[in-house]
Amino acid sequence: MANGTRPTIGDAAACGAMAAEKVEGRLDRIKQLQDWYDAGPEALARLRRLALEVASEQPAVVPKVCEVLIKALAQGMRRPRLGAKGECLGMERDPRGDCIRIEGSIWESRAQLKARCQEILRRYPENARLDESDAAFVRALLAFHPRGQEKLKSCEAVVVGVHPVHAARCFCVLRSSGSEDFSYVRCVDNAPTEEIITQRQICDALCSVLRLHPASCEHVAQVIEENFPSYRGRDGAVVERHRNWTNSILELCGRMPALTEFLLRVLVR
Repeated sequence: MANGTRPTIGDAAACGAMAAEKVEGRLDRIKQLQDWYDAGPEALARLRRLALEVASEQPAVVPKVCEVLIKALAQGMRRPRLGAKGECLGMERDPRGDCIRIEGSIWESRAQLKARCQEILRRYPENARLDESDAAFVRALLAFHPRGQEKLKSCEAVVVGVHPVHAARCFCVLRSSGSEDFSYVRCVDNAPTEEIITQRQICDALCSVLRLHPASCEHVAQVIEENFPSYRGRDGAVVERHRNWTNSILELCGRMPALTEFLLRVLVR
């Protein structure tokens, strides 16, 4: 105490109450699930830091922090569903979550991005090199292929070819040693949507918390199973939501080996 007197039990209780109130205030901020998706990069980084700070300072609330992060993963990007008179009828999936950014352009869906690739393939004759603009687009897309970086090595140009097995038009990487075809479908399917990009940040926050409190791994797996999107019924999830949810689980397994056994059982079930 400033006046040299010893703190009383009442003083300690007051300090504890203030600390608890501060923690609850921070929890309330990260509990706004849609904020994780609506926030810009800087605000999202602040939410991640806030979740880690709360878990670091108050181990007792770690389960609550983990549950919030998992619910944010499960919810995905949502928006209000409006009635004929503008009244809110609940929440629905936000189509912005399916958008993909390639070379500064935004594509509304994977289907639209695939249609763009097909249009380029139709426009060029066989063995023709793509012009600078189309080649830049296809190279950027190829970076999302599982072996994209390997395929881009020593690339001199991108040409239109014919697949040796399927007899369908495809893109090929041209090198001095020859050419190599690749599947634009695999590139598109592997490209991260806006929702996936945010979910990776949420996974990062969750892994940071679990590194501090590894004993919470089994609890996290249980909460993930409880929040698994439904396959059937009126509230059944769309394919993209299941894809993103599964990607998040695999992301967690890759970053936190201690979670792998628990989460793979969840996926199998």
